Amino acid sequence: MTPNERVVATAARYIGVREKPPGSNDDGGGPITKWERYWSMRYEPWCGMACSAWLREAGVTDVSHPSTWEIVQRAKRNGWVTNRPVPGALIVWPPEGGTHVGMLVSQASPGVWNTIEGNTSDMVARRVRSLDGATLVVSPELRHAQPSVQRAYFLEDPKVTPRLYGPWTTRQGREKAIRGLSEDNRRHVRRVRMGRKYAFTLGRRVYGPWLDKEGRDQAREVLERRLGRTLREFSRVRTTTGQAAAPQALGKTF
Repeated sequence: MTPNERVVATAARYIGVREKPPGSNDDGGGPITKWERYWSMRYEPWCGMACSAWLREAGVTDVSHPSTWEIVQRAKRNGWVTNRPVPGALIVWPPEGGTHVGMLVSQASPGVWNTIEGNTSDMVARRVRSLDGATLVVSPELRHAQPSVQRAYFLEDPKVTPRLYGPWTTRQGREKAIRGLSEDNRRHVRRVRMGRKYAFTLGRRVYGPWLDKEGRDQAREVLERRLGRTLREFSRVRTTTGQAAAPQALGKTF
């Protein structure tokens, strides 16, 4: 396991930790209380303290702090600011700090990353964030991460029938038609064969991606209850620093 993977796995173990009672910035002696006590604090906003704990527990340089403003200032002084998002880096916004900090996990789409964050809706939870207008801060040990293969998990609504385009007698003819689509549609094309001919489909409704089966299963219960029907599971190989296999949008049709 790489240092980046170790940091992300450490943070993921705390997903679901909640304030007790909600809005208290405390959990009565649980992880939140321990993270705050490390900084000799109690009942204070704890997003930065959570990131600090995850980095320390994973054994890498702690570039976090209870103050998001201080995270950015320390990062500038120590050369921890980066323009290259990698798993385990911190995302702070607005750019000079002052509002919130989370941890990058994997890229969902260009300029958009999955994160794990503390003190978001009074808990530790997964989120999806744009990198626009944010400062990225990275521990030195994590800066030069290389892509690693993992799986992304999805749900598909079988009631949405994709539209078939074609067929063409040659692969080149199909590819020419695909190049004529909008950039967004080109990303969502599914190429198919029809005997000796070539075609493609658009119109699937896919939910995801999730970073693990457990996250997908939790969402599946909610989605199936809302839709009133069973969804189909599938997964695809992706890279931790690469583009996801499908758009990060619940219920986006493509």
